[in-house]
Amino acid sequence: MGFLHIGQNVMVNDRRIIGIFDLDITSQSAQTRRFLDQAEQEGVVLPVCDDIPKSFLVCTGRSYIFPS
Repeated sequence: MGFLHIGQNVMVNDRRIIGIFDLDITSQSAQTRRFLDQAEQEGVVLPVCDDIPKSFLVCTGRSYIFPS
């Protein structure tokens, strides 16, 4: 079992990771935008950056938006 450090002292268990996605590419899809909007409304998105996010990580139970 390993962990992935995604910023601001947030570590994610690698067994919980479903996918890591580039926001520039995936945000062109209406389906991805709907997914992120719904996840944010449900309170399961945790931003871990102060800058403009470049990626998002989907895990079991939570999604993260992070800078790299």
